[in-house]
Amino acid sequence: MRLHVPAKPFRVLSLDGGGTWALIQGKALGAIYGGDTDGWSILDRFDLAAANSGGALVLAMLLKGMTPNEIVALFRDRRERALIFERNAIVDRALGSLFGFGPRYHAPGKMNGLLDIFQRTRGRWGPEFAALPLDLIAAGLNAERAQKGLGPFHFLITAFDFDAERTVFFRSDPGSAAAHFRGAPVPTIAGALHAATNAPVRYFNRPAQVEFADGSAVNYWDGAVGGYNNPIMAGVIEALAADPARRDTMQVLSLGTGNTRLPVVAPDWPGNAPWAVRRKPLRGLDSVRVVSDLRKLTAAIMADRPEAAGYVAHIALGEPVATPDGAGVRASRIVRMNPMVQPRHAGEDAARQPRWEPYEWFAELSAARGKTLFERLVTLDMDAVTDEEMQDIERLSDLWLAGKVPNQPVYSDDRFAPVIGHGWFAEALAAWRALDVVEEPAAEAPQTSRARTALERFFGWLRLWRPRARAEAGPVAVATPLPKPAAAAAPSIIPGRAPVD
Repeated sequence: MRLHVPAKPFRVLSLDGGGTWALIQGKALGAIYGGDTDGWSILDRFDLAAANSGGALVLAMLLKGMTPNEIVALFRDRRERALIFERNAIVDRALGSLFGFGPRYHAPGKMNGLLDIFQRTRGRWGPEFAALPLDLIAAGLNAERAQKGLGPFHFLITAFDFDAERTVFFRSDPGSAAAHFRGAPVPTIAGALHAATNAPVRYFNRPAQVEFADGSAVNYWDGAVGGYNNPIMAGVIEALAADPARRDTMQVLSLGTGNTRLPVVAPDWPGNAPWAVRRKPLRGLDSVRVVSDLRKLTAAIMADRPEAAGYVAHIALGEPVATPDGAGVRASRIVRMNPMVQPRHAGEDAARQPRWEPYEWFAELSAARGKTLFERLVTLDMDAVTDEEMQDIERLSDLWLAGKVPNQPVYSDDRFAPVIGHGWFAEALAAWRALDVVEEPAAEAPQTSRARTALERFFGWLRLWRPRARAEAGPVAVATPLPKPAAAAAPSIIPGRAPVD
């Protein structure tokens, strides 16, 4: 009889966009795998990665071989941030201020900044890394993975074709089963990052122009414009297109860059707290708000509002449908890790109105003068560039890792209670560590030859006719097997693995 050999899990790493808030992903990777673990060892734990915008920048750093600590240090450095967010000319900024809405940064300067950053950063690749095409980067990584007995690794970066008005995926595997057009030119890693990080209208003054080796040039916006700021479904579909059987074995680690979720209350809600949004009737002059609506629309495009993308992927993997009926939190093969700036539900008052209370950290002072940390974070945009802004983002991340700030689950109810997934980072970390294990292939039972089977049956038949002879012979001494040498103790930390508590 053959022993059942369970299918090897297919693991996907999904990295949200979010500008400089992607520092949070560096902190999370450090907490999961160790701050000094190099990027290649971390990617050894996965078979595929999907990323957008700031998450694509983090993925590129992992592909170069940088550690989580080095990723965080780069986001902390104001000079490095300025290379990506190069301010627009004074005239352009003045026009934007005049109309109350306009781009802040110079798109062509961002490409030069990306080339500069990756020319200087350390890792497995040298200064030529930024100019390498995606497929060549994957080939280098996979050559080492093959020596370790690991399967191939594939990654994709999302963007939006400005002229064709459709989402595109830059793949390390041009022949991917999910690709619409086979043999499409492959961009360099710097070109893919330039496209994926080019948030429109409020942020960069023009589309990112990416040049390909065949001489063509295409204009791109950020992949969030096509609905892929959280690129988890891009990764899931990429994996399923190649092998539908992965649906039953896929495991996904989805890292966010922080979200704000404030409860929306009725106009007659009795409270007056800044952590609740009161619905406003749109009438008269208040119904014509072109500039403010454009601001809101841009912000909505660039964010994954809880929790559409993760829940759709959860259902796509055949996991149970959400039932917020108090039956308990459901598990999922998708582990979402993302800090949430949100209050907590505290029941209802005597008039059956919901009560919302702040967490303790809401009152903590921001690095910016005159504001609390909560007030600063709910208004802080994705293009945080000052040292004070980055200090507040890192403080949010540290509070989240310490269990003071709630975690975004895969799906939550209208009271922000988890229905699927985990409401705190420690729970999500424990869930991922339970999934992120090294699979030892089960040994098959040796095949018994027909001759040996027949001989064993013969001796079995013979023993039935010799019970008296065995009894008269007395007890038979049984040889004691030699003890096996003790296995070497496993190290507490395996490179590229989550540290063992």
